Parts: sequence; C-alpha cells; structure tokens
Amino acid sequence: LAKIADFILDALIISLGAATFENDPISFFKIKNDDYLSLGDNIAAGGLPAFFGMEGGYDIEEIGVYTVNTMIVPENAV
Repeated sequence: LAKIADFILDALIISLGAATFENDPISFFKIKNDDYLSLGDNIAAGGLPAFFGMEGGYDIEEIGVYTVNTMIVPENAV
C-alpha cells in the first residue's frame, strides 16, 4: 500500500483472488473472514474509488461472506 501511495491515481483496480480464503480447497493461504475486513479497511483508507475484479474462490458456502467483508466501506470513509 505504501508503494501504491507513491503514484498519482484516479482509482484502484483490484483482482480479488478469493482462493486465498483459509477453507478454500485449493488455497495455500490461510486468510480468515476477519482478515478480509482489514484488507478492505486498508483499501478504503486510500480514499480512491475501487473496482474489484473477481477471480478464484471455490469455497462456495462462504465466498459471499469474505467477498463482502473486503468491500464493506467503513463508516468514516469518504
């Protein structure tokens, strides 16, 4: 995020690789639902419009939860 802040940007395009979730059958990552809230907060803190492109994510029962957790806009965001 610090490297991104060095650039003058109009928006962010984020490839949300949802296969990073801890219960995803092909994941080597172990990102938990609450971790996606932190990711979303960090993205929102940049104050830029963000477009999320979806890719991966094979834990169908929970994909909606952690996807939404990433895209929740905190109350204090502009």
